[in-house]
Amino acid sequence: MRKKAWPKLVAVNRFNLSQHPIAEEKQEHTENDVKEEEILMIKRDIPRSVLIQHCNASSSRATSPLSVAASVSATGMRSQEVLMKDLLNVITSLIHQNNESDSDDKIFYYQGFHDIASIILLSLQEPGLSVAVLKQLATFHLQDAMKSDFNSLTSALRGLLYSLLQYFDQELYYFLLDVGMNEDEMISIILPWLITWFSHDLHSLEVVSRLFDAFIASHPILPL
Repeated sequence: MRKKAWPKLVAVNRFNLSQHPIAEEKQEHTENDVKEEEILMIKRDIPRSVLIQHCNASSSRATSPLSVAASVSATGMRSQEVLMKDLLNVITSLIHQNNESDSDDKIFYYQGFHDIASIILLSLQEPGLSVAVLKQLATFHLQDAMKSDFNSLTSALRGLLYSLLQYFDQELYYFLLDVGMNEDEMISIILPWLITWFSHDLHSLEVVSRLFDAFIASHPILPL
């Protein structure tokens, strides 16, 4: 169901993915595409991604639902290698495609995006479709996080966080005021949850997927 619903919710035609090719493993990235330091960071993050966590949790099963390559069984170390390669190619392809134009609206990888990409790849099970959906999310739902820094994201949070907290949970709001916790301290606590859509800290794939259902179908402010 999600393979059909998520693309529709972000205006992606899953039957026409010619504009979202997957990068080859040895693709040369120019200075304007994916920076070498970004690639190194992505490669360091992928082994810690929720994709690999779920692969490890399912390694004892005879048949795993986590395979994203139809010709390869999702079991054992071979499965991890395939999944890690697919995830790397999905993320680098996304950044390469978005940044190869002369547009000023470039996107930048951040630590935590690999977890969102993992859930999309696990759910859609097609790297090309995953790139297309992630591109829409990166330029709309996650646009503030995917700038060169988090300044615009944290600025928006400063204007919203305590106002929302006061409206929805006055008891917690006044408690935080009493203990002297300011907005910047609160932002440092919640920021990892927001930029990963809670996928790094929740260990149930079904729960995380249900959250993604809501976030993809709703206004970008919903995770807050």
